[in-house]
Amino acid sequence: MEILWDISSKFIKTFITIHATKRDSNLASSLQMLTDEISVVLQKNKRIKRVTLIEVERFFTENKRVLCEIDGEQFEVHKRIYELEKLLPSKLFMRTSSGEIIRINVIRNFELTGKGELRINLKNGKQTYSSRRYAQRIRRNFLK
Repeated sequence: MEILWDISSKFIKTFITIHATKRDSNLASSLQMLTDEISVVLQKNKRIKRVTLIEVERFFTENKRVLCEIDGEQFEVHKRIYELEKLLPSKLFMRTSSGEIIRINVIRNFELTGKGELRINLKNGKQTYSSRRYAQRIRRNFLK
């Protein structure tokens, strides 16, 4: 499959066009997964907001709360991290520690530390670390 990009400020809205010789059920189901409006409800300062998962950079715990980061802004999520792990598609998100889930395409690269952990460098310049237990899972499932 070939992917062609046409990036321009003339477009008001993002859209996808499919060109194929015939309708393929595998392609249709994959596209359905990408375009499904799977969303999560967030809260900040008594303001409630619903966002699609494709907007989310990561979920993490801090001070016994689960937070969601979108463009550097943090929102509270009223779900536990293990509930989010079950909800989130594994093709889009990766659990990196007991307290963090990251969207795969915001990861720039991984670096192995001396302690057996992985340093995860994000495209926004931030860094986070996996636990040793999750570093093994990441190496086995993602870095094969």
